[in-house]
Amino acid sequence: MSKIRNGFTLIELLVVITIIVILSSVLLVSLSSSRSKARDAKRVSDISQIQLALEQYFDRCQQYPLPGPTQSIVVTSASNCAVTTVPPITLANYITQIPKPPTGAGPSDYAYYVNNPSGKPTDYVLQAILEKPSDSLADSLPESKRPSWVPAGSCYAGVSTSLKYCVGPK
Repeated sequence: MSKIRNGFTLIELLVVITIIVILSSVLLVSLSSSRSKARDAKRVSDISQIQLALEQYFDRCQQYPLPGPTQSIVVTSASNCAVTTVPPITLANYITQIPKPPTGAGPSDYAYYVNNPSGKPTDYVLQAILEKPSDSLADSLPESKRPSWVPAGSCYAGVSTSLKYCVGPK
């Protein structure tokens, strides 16, 4: 009499498990890449929202708002607007809350620099740090428009620019 086998051999099980492990590792690598690209796209979108609010503030006040502590953008800071109204015009009139960068690699805030922090700022640079450089997220501040007044360690000043996304006035 012959025995009927109703199962898999150990070798067959190991081959199937190996294939599953290889496929899942490929999937995890591509998923991780997609997540970092999505966070970078969110950072660029946030910078565009802030840029729009800054332009609306400038249209009304003929100057940009002053940065807060550590070069962050503050919507509730005291107004430096030349137009006097009650209540005073602040960046909060145009954007209620500054978007926070998504969690992941990168700083905990977006950087904001103005050309004349003790007077009437007429130029600015917004900066975000990207996780991966990408041609689709090309920097919108071309080499010819990069200001010389931006401090060291920020946009383009002595630091590799491949992961920095910087914008200025439109």
